[in-house]
Amino acid sequence: ESMGDWLYVPGRDPSTSQTAGGGAVRITDDGPLVWTAVVTREAPGTAAGLETRFRVFAGSERVEILHRFKKKSVLEPEAVLLRFPLAAERSEIVVGGAWGPWQAESDQLPGANRNYATMERWADLHDEAGGLQLVSVDVPGIQLGSIGTDATVAGWRDSVDSTPVLYSYVMNNYWETNYRAAQDGPHELAYTLRPHSGFDRAAAERFAIEVAHPLAAREVEANSPAAAVPFQFLAERSIVTLLRALPEERYLVRIYNPSDEGEEVRFIHAGDAPVSSAVRTDPWGEPLPPGSPSSAPGTGSRLELSPLEVATFLVAP
Repeated sequence: ESMGDWLYVPGRDPSTSQTAGGGAVRITDDGPLVWTAVVTREAPGTAAGLETRFRVFAGSERVEILHRFKKKSVLEPEAVLLRFPLAAERSEIVVGGAWGPWQAESDQLPGANRNYATMERWADLHDEAGGLQLVSVDVPGIQLGSIGTDATVAGWRDSVDSTPVLYSYVMNNYWETNYRAAQDGPHELAYTLRPHSGFDRAAAERFAIEVAHPLAAREVEANSPAAAVPFQFLAERSIVTLLRALPEERYLVRIYNPSDEGEEVRFIHAGDAPVSSAVRTDPWGEPLPPGSPSSAPGTGSRLELSPLEVATFLVAP
């Protein structure tokens, strides 16, 4: 078994799943900074096999996996999944959702779907010693523990399978109404893995955002001065999710605290001088109604965020 192993289900019964066959490996990067291996294999359900690129980086725990394949046109029931196992006896599963992660089973209501789930950017398998974070920008569907692909065969589950395996639920054509009958054509699916020691919600959210929104490089003239920074944001765990320039040299800043602990955040100038004003607003930058929490007018450089809070600030440097 390999990380990101190809699983093709011909039909609706997950017990009939097929894996990719043997193939060829070639090293395309072997330098001091980047190491890349490309594996080509025969893969059921594809028209010309599966090409997988594995890439690791010096000084980084980050592992990138990129799958490329051309899917056959199949009108009979089928599904494609990718398997990501963790070497552990038992593990917890935490799924990154919209403005808040949730833990499989303990954070799910009775009757919630245990066959498959949706993540915003990431999911994490871990025990007390450590674990593995899976980041997927292309494919949000996942299955937990084992394949519960189609409830007409697997049944609706009453509990989450605790086996330490994540499945990326790439595609299926089980739903006959209002869905495309076949999934043919070229596909490119990118996954990023981060092995870690102790699980930390804030670190997981920050890493997933870094993957989803990589740094943008811009070419400038030689000896060009550095771009002026209007202010700095200081926080141990909280993350800036929006920065928008407004008239009169003001900025709309949205902050998300992904941890289960409150945190003090700061807006400062160079030299640790506080900004002129940082006031809580509604999501569009309008003042909050009377009685709502807000910073002191004219100061507001030190602000408190509650656990899992999303807050918007109008900052005047």
